[in-house]
Amino acid sequence: MPLRILHVTPYSAGAWAYGGIPRLTDTLTRELARLGHQVSICTTDACDRSRRLSPVPDKRLSPREPTVLEDGVVQHVFPNVSNRLAYHGQCFTPIGMREFLRKHARQFDVAHVHACRHVPGVVAARELDFAGVPYILAPNGTAARIERRLLTKRVFDYFWGDRVVASAAAVVAVSQAERDQLTTMGVPVAKIVQIPNPIDLDEFRDPVPAGLFRKRFELGSAPIVLYLGKLTPRKRVDVLVKAFAKLARPEARLVIAGNDMGAGGEVRRLVRALDLESRTTFTGLLEQRERLEALADADVTVYPSQHEVFGLVPIEALLCGSPVVVADDSGCGQIIAGIGGGHVVALGDVLTLASAIDGILSDAGAWRADVEQAARRARATYGGRIVAEQVEALYEEVCRRATRVSPQPRKAKKDQPPEARGVSFLVPVRNGAPWIAATIAAIRAQRDGRPMEILAIDDASEDGSDRVLAALAGRDLRVISGAGKGAAAAMNLGLRYARYPIICQVDQDVVIERGWMARLVTELEDPLVAAVQGQYVNDRRAHWTARVMALDLQQRYASIAGSRIDHVCTGNSAYRASALREVGGFDERLGYGYDNDLSYRLRAAGHRLVFRRDARSRHAWREGLTAFWRQQYGFGYGRLEVVAKHPSRATGDAVSPARMMLHPAVMILAFVCGAIAAASAALGGAWLGWTWAAAGLVAALGVERLAAGIAASRRFGDRAALLFPIMHLYRDLAWVAACVVWTSRRVIGVRGLPADSMRPRTPAASLPLPAARPAVRHVLGLIPAHNEATTLPAVIAEMRHRCPDIDLLVIDDGSTDETGEILAGLDVRWLRLPSRMGVGSAMRAGLRYASQLGYHAAVRLDGDGQHRAGDIERMLAPIRQGRADVVLGSRFADHGTRSVGPVRLIQSSLAFCLSALTGRRVTDPTSGFCALSRRAIRLLADHHPTGYPEPELQLFLSRNRLVAVEVPVRPRRRLGGRTSLTPVRLTAAGLRVLLAMIIVPWRRAVGIADGD
Repeated sequence: MPLRILHVTPYSAGAWAYGGIPRLTDTLTRELARLGHQVSICTTDACDRSRRLSPVPDKRLSPREPTVLEDGVVQHVFPNVSNRLAYHGQCFTPIGMREFLRKHARQFDVAHVHACRHVPGVVAARELDFAGVPYILAPNGTAARIERRLLTKRVFDYFWGDRVVASAAAVVAVSQAERDQLTTMGVPVAKIVQIPNPIDLDEFRDPVPAGLFRKRFELGSAPIVLYLGKLTPRKRVDVLVKAFAKLARPEARLVIAGNDMGAGGEVRRLVRALDLESRTTFTGLLEQRERLEALADADVTVYPSQHEVFGLVPIEALLCGSPVVVADDSGCGQIIAGIGGGHVVALGDVLTLASAIDGILSDAGAWRADVEQAARRARATYGGRIVAEQVEALYEEVCRRATRVSPQPRKAKKDQPPEARGVSFLVPVRNGAPWIAATIAAIRAQRDGRPMEILAIDDASEDGSDRVLAALAGRDLRVISGAGKGAAAAMNLGLRYARYPIICQVDQDVVIERGWMARLVTELEDPLVAAVQGQYVNDRRAHWTARVMALDLQQRYASIAGSRIDHVCTGNSAYRASALREVGGFDERLGYGYDNDLSYRLRAAGHRLVFRRDARSRHAWREGLTAFWRQQYGFGYGRLEVVAKHPSRATGDAVSPARMMLHPAVMILAFVCGAIAAASAALGGAWLGWTWAAAGLVAALGVERLAAGIAASRRFGDRAALLFPIMHLYRDLAWVAACVVWTSRRVIGVRGLPADSMRPRTPAASLPLPAARPAVRHVLGLIPAHNEATTLPAVIAEMRHRCPDIDLLVIDDGSTDETGEILAGLDVRWLRLPSRMGVGSAMRAGLRYASQLGYHAAVRLDGDGQHRAGDIERMLAPIRQGRADVVLGSRFADHGTRSVGPVRLIQSSLAFCLSALTGRRVTDPTSGFCALSRRAIRLLADHHPTGYPEPELQLFLSRNRLVAVEVPVRPRRRLGGRTSLTPVRLTAAGLRVLLAMIIVPWRRAVGIADGD
């Protein structure tokens, strides 16, 4: 079936100065069009340092009309604000792309974003996400933070880049080297798909005539050593120059062909220093046919690059008949090692590189046949059509997942049982006596014939709300007593008691209009939608401070394009109960901001969020300046807690956009300038400039809010909006105060509580989520065993006595004692590995068995008898309740359990490191006693760590976002054998974890106690 495919790239065909991505994008899009798909490209007019793609745009830099390219590919070119900034700073600013995607994104079935860290990709990812269009991300070597502008890349990833990767339906790795690179960066293994880059074989259909390049640059018949590519530091052209200087061939010529992108000056200086100017030719950028002519005339093409995940040039050189020498650093070396046609040398090894070049030049005739064979392999592996078919299959799989339906076909409404259409209203109440009666009355007015219940959770009110609720209670209203643990805890408590699959959540001071419930519930008929939000509207009768808050929020709603959003505000929303339970409910550690956190987790789990403008309600905002300050302080504090948990959301979301999030930062900067001015004045220094800077920053904030207030006043007809500049500067001060307090508490190590932002509250504690738990009936016990003949009979007997419903599978890990004979007489299922492969490999084998037979859960226990069968049911409980994917039995979670010695000291250090990396408390890093859910079984069946499996398993679970918890277990001495956890092995495992702490780009902005 033909697909409508969109490719997004900062540079496209013709932008030769930007390397291989423009060429492979052109090849891939044309081949996909030849396969019958409708292909479009969104790109910028970047060409090189001084030129734009023709035709040159007019002075207004207006977007051009789409162009139909070869094979029917439609290209939309958007001009950059600055061509020079795009070339030197990789800062592409496509004018009009956002507006185009907002209008047309839904016309596509799937999208393909090329390269990382560019504005077109960020814009496209956001608009495609809102439109519900899945996209593929192809980093092509740009994902890792390497080479240049490292701080800029880190900042970009923090605010935008990480979100682009996280929202991608799949991430394409062009080689095993890039797959390893992405895995190290924390990209989930299941999201990575390996597909190589395509080669445009049309270019090589006709042979390239020999001698044209030599004649153009007057190279005569001298042997040519060629480098072709961008001149950047990671290309390591300096190594080639040093190696060329060591060749015993004075007649040889070195040709360096490529545009300078940061390393050209250094290479030229090195050439002069080694007295090679007379033997070196710098050609500059070679495009199109000139490039092939250079490759055809080269006696050897050298690519000494570092971090080269693929490398088009070496393959193109082979297709032109030139042998190659490449570095072994990554993907390029792997590819040439696989297809032949050249040497692979150690990265940066000048002498080995010189020897390899000299060897090829000395025996050019012998290399000709090898190059021809390598070219045939390259055509068969990397031809454009072959690669396009692999990409096509990926698109189809992604589209299939994006349009998934419920496991069972949904019944028509008339055939559905009444309970399947029922709605549970949750109303958390804390000192809500003035409004709760109106809120309940408005909810009761929503009745439309479907089953409905109202659950009011009185969260330890002190104003008589409990008596008001008691008077309102009836068959449709149940009052539940909360423990004063915060709104999130109250919501989770209500979720425990809710009977129906739809949860409508209304705050105690919100009055919903007629038809509100019906409009929201209609959206939830789409199985992909997990949450829907209505719109708060201004109440003209309210106090002016409350109207300012309402108008500000209503204006932000008005700026949301379309109906897809990334944040559903509680208090005015409807949820699918199964989705809430799937992601673990509300985070009870958060005060203000728990709805943001829930929305982000729902989105990460693949659910859609919707905004319904016509589902209206009125909110009784707090009145008076003091109340306004307290609430805004809470908003600011709560937002910091959310950003600490979700760093990529520092720029906000659809409801709280980036310019709103920028206000407190600018106000803090103004305070800093003012403080410097005051200090300078006190010391007799220059203070006027700093004063003007502080005043200018505050004035800029005021002007921006004045413009917003005028627009809101005109749009909604309420002059209270003209107070935006005053009230929002007041708000900014409250946010600054929240920043200072929050930062101070973090510095001294004070753990955050919901009461810090939503006062008054008591410390939050987790409550188990209710009903609709995943069924965990069939459980498999996995026992990896190596030389456990003396202990296995007792272990199996205890399991059969204490856990008769659990099936058992013993994995004999190449035992050399009588384990095999013992198993044959125990009437137990077993697998035997031909040699000792380690507990990690044994677990993989057992988990594959569990996955193929459809077990709901698996429990691993050792064959030496140290794990008690009586602890297993307690370990399965979190999985049965849907609260965890993996449960780890900890010998040290109970603080009453103590042990001493060098092994325990190393274990404690390892636990500390793992806690820092995973963001959750780890007490027993080497425990082999664990329970796994079906989801964990499926993932670990192929990817269970095999090195130091227990500590590495903890890291793997965290990187792939599996929820792991520890439960205390009772340790006992092993019945026989000896432990493999020697101090040496533990130290080695610790060193590996410490290395991970250095190289893994972990996105935690908070300490151990604040981990997710």
